[in-house]
Amino acid sequence: MGLIDRLFGNTRTSEEEPSETIPQYDWNDVDARSEAIHQHYEDIPESQAQEIAEILCRKLTEGNYSMRGIADEVTEHTGLDEDRVFTIIGSESAAMSNLRRVQSYSSRADSQEYVYQWMGPDDHRTTDICAGIKRDIESQGGAVPLTMLQSLIEEHASQHENGTPERASEFLPHREYRHALTRHVDF
Repeated sequence: MGLIDRLFGNTRTSEEEPSETIPQYDWNDVDARSEAIHQHYEDIPESQAQEIAEILCRKLTEGNYSMRGIADEVTEHTGLDEDRVFTIIGSESAAMSNLRRVQSYSSRADSQEYVYQWMGPDDHRTTDICAGIKRDIESQGGAVPLTMLQSLIEEHASQHENGTPERASEFLPHREYRHALTRHVDF
């Protein structure tokens, strides 16, 4: 079973809207996370990727964690440079949080009606990738269906050298991103 199969598992479709597909993500699959780390971070051997994934999945599942605590444990077990560890765990934990959110949203009966925003800071560190995604969503009325959000992530990530368009399905447009998808709710 490949990385995408393990990340997405089965897909369900709504009978009301057969064209709308909402994936069921397995946000804390250690093997899938290990494979993603091994594939997307240079010079990380499978054994180190597995250790990082095990620590990250365990800590995020347990809750009551800090990035510093996770980084210290990963550094101790792998011997990797702290800056590199923070890049990996920051990016992967953000992707996992977005996947967990999607898993929660998509478990609801009316989930095919949901639209999403791309939320995050707008400051000097905001990348052109995330700014472009947010700008395109705003031009669509401020929220878009999940599949369109993935397409926007892929589109903008593919236009930049540091983008990760191959990880749009995980809502990871580039390493060390600071944005999150959130469900838009009208009041």
